[in-house]
Amino acid sequence: SGFLGSSIVRELSNKQISFLTIGKNNKSDIICDLGNQVPHLPIVDSVIHVAGLAHVLNKAERMSHDFERININGANNLIKALNNNPPKVLFFISTVSVYQDETGIDIDEDYPIGSKSNYGKSKAFAEKIIVDWCKQNDVFFYVLRLPLVVGHNPKGNLKSMISSIKKGYYFNIEGGG
Repeated sequence: SGFLGSSIVRELSNKQISFLTIGKNNKSDIICDLGNQVPHLPIVDSVIHVAGLAHVLNKAERMSHDFERININGANNLIKALNNNPPKVLFFISTVSVYQDETGIDIDEDYPIGSKSNYGKSKAFAEKIIVDWCKQNDVFFYVLRLPLVVGHNPKGNLKSMISSIKKGYYFNIEGGG
C-alpha cells in the first residue's frame, strides 16, 4: 500500500493479473503489519515483497529500531507465513544502500555488501533472510537493489528534493551544477 507497492498494483491491474495485497490499511486485501504480525496467506504462485521502511535524509540514524522492526522483522514474518506453502518465485525489493560504498563507478550486484547506515544494514539483513529461505525451499528468487524510485506523487527524499528545486534552492549533481 506504499508508494512503490501502489504503483505495482496499478500496473498489475492494467494487465488483468490476479493478486492480493498485504498492508496496514483498509486498501489492502490482507490487513497486517508485517513488522509485528505473521499474516495468514492463501497458496500463491509468486510474491513481490516491497513492504519496508525507506530511509529519510537527516532522520535515518534515529530510526534504527524502526528499520529493524519493519525491514528485518517484516521479512521474517513474511517467510513464516510462506513456510507451509512456498511460492514458485519471490521478488524482494531491496536498495543500493546495502553496498559498502555510497558512491563510485562500476558498482554491480557483485560489489561488496557492507552499508554503514542502519537502513542499509537492515535491508542487507532482510536480503539474507529472504535469499537463505528461498534456497532452502527451492524458491526461485530475485533481489532488486533499487536506487531512488521515482513516480507520481513521490514521498520521502524525492519529495523533499522536488520541493527544494521548486523553491529555487541550488541543486547540485556531482561533477556539475
